[in-house]
Amino acid sequence: MQRIRPTHLSRHDADMEMVSPAVSPEQSPSGIEHRALLRADRLETAGPATTPPFDEVNWLRRTTMTSLLCLCALSTVEGMEGSLMATSFRGLEIELGFDAAVLAHFSLIGTCGYAISCPIWGMIVDRYPRRPVLMLGYWGWIICLFGMAFCRHEWQFYILRMLNAICVSSMMPVSQSLLAEIIHPAKFGTVFGYLGVFHCVGHVFSAVAGTTLSQATVYGFPGWRVGYVGMSAFGMLFGLFFAKFFVEPDSDRGPPAPFSISAEIERFKTYVKIPSFCFIVIQGIFGCMPWCAMGYLTLFWQYNGLTDRQIGFVIGAKSFTGSFGSLLGGYMADKWEMRWKNHGRVCVAVLSKCICIPVMLWLLFLDPSDNQMYFTMSTFVACLFHLTGTWTVLSVNRPVLAYVVDPTDRGTIFAWQSTIENFIASAVAYPVLAMMSKSNGYKASRDKIEDTPMQQRMENAGALRASMVPFIVVPWMLGATFYSMLHFTLPKDMRNKDLKDKARLAKRSRPGGAVPVPVE
Repeated sequence: MQRIRPTHLSRHDADMEMVSPAVSPEQSPSGIEHRALLRADRLETAGPATTPPFDEVNWLRRTTMTSLLCLCALSTVEGMEGSLMATSFRGLEIELGFDAAVLAHFSLIGTCGYAISCPIWGMIVDRYPRRPVLMLGYWGWIICLFGMAFCRHEWQFYILRMLNAICVSSMMPVSQSLLAEIIHPAKFGTVFGYLGVFHCVGHVFSAVAGTTLSQATVYGFPGWRVGYVGMSAFGMLFGLFFAKFFVEPDSDRGPPAPFSISAEIERFKTYVKIPSFCFIVIQGIFGCMPWCAMGYLTLFWQYNGLTDRQIGFVIGAKSFTGSFGSLLGGYMADKWEMRWKNHGRVCVAVLSKCICIPVMLWLLFLDPSDNQMYFTMSTFVACLFHLTGTWTVLSVNRPVLAYVVDPTDRGTIFAWQSTIENFIASAVAYPVLAMMSKSNGYKASRDKIEDTPMQQRMENAGALRASMVPFIVVPWMLGATFYSMLHFTLPKDMRNKDLKDKARLAKRSRPGGAVPVPVE
């Protein structure tokens, strides 16, 4: 068995060589060893005057570990940002009188800003160094978050929420494209699972702090405003960490390709022709809708009588459990994929959907008459849900897309996929949820929960439940159906991808282009 070692490789072709089907996963070098080999190739072609590195593999290993630590910290920040707005809903309702429709508009505007800007960030990431892109977006997010703490009118929230989402959307293309480049494909599920752990850690921290502060007063200031300022300060510490330690591994990307809207559209159209890519995107649209609906869970629990401290504990416990769920899903997906090639990850995704639907219904229909029992059961069922409901995105979707998408397109395609899923799901879910909650009898109240009449509390909780159930059951059933279609399309798409990679390597194996070397 032979592997082709080109004398000059772009980032795209280098990654193609690493995952080439001509080499089995057991025989292929790790990502670190492969990049060391590429750097050695360039040193050999540079001439005898070039001094070879002292310990290239160890240097690259340190660089990779530093990059992974930065990506874990970045995932923590994304988790913090993702739960902050939802946990402050009650504080906004009390102080500013915002009802469920206004809060839904905030979420929708944030999603639209994310959806519009994420593909643009992806195109930039695929062409230019990631470090300045990350720093620009990250510090912009901190400034917008700090400004939101001083907003008093809807239009101010609308503007800053949009800018906030635009800045946040830069993080995902950077992290996903870099991770897929430095990690061996056989470990995609596990490493993506580790990122999920840190995402859950950030979510726990933000959710517990935000829920605790949502109805509180801190030295005369509304608690949700203090939470936004504190989150900004905490984010600055991570920003200094990124500025000090973020190192982009050498990838030999070459000069950036000229930007063209028509070229980007054509590039995206080539992936639309891949059935597996289309099924992942379609199921993602339906899969995002239940998570949009679950943004009302905090409000639902508050009206059902749980205190802010109890809700903070439930959110923290389920998010902490979700971190283990990410690891469990990643490990299962990697192992099952090794056992049932091109089917293992799909089985994990379908199993997750089939478990999540009854567990989520169980959570929504718990009896709140006994507060202590309701709190205990809500914690248990929520933890069970997050133990099994966090398998699909990090353990299945991202690794499968990393297989079928060319390395030079990963930042853009990951961004497009996230944009399509979140934009369509949010554009449908949030307005319809707001209308359904009103039609089911939801009435906004500026009183604290304990001062709200029991009848109105029960009516509001029932209205929220009746609105959430359809957006949980139906979309996930459709998502499981579209996941099942991958059993038929993914093997064929992977064979086509293998043939394409072999053709590219064969072309480079012509005289003067490459030298065949044995693989040990």
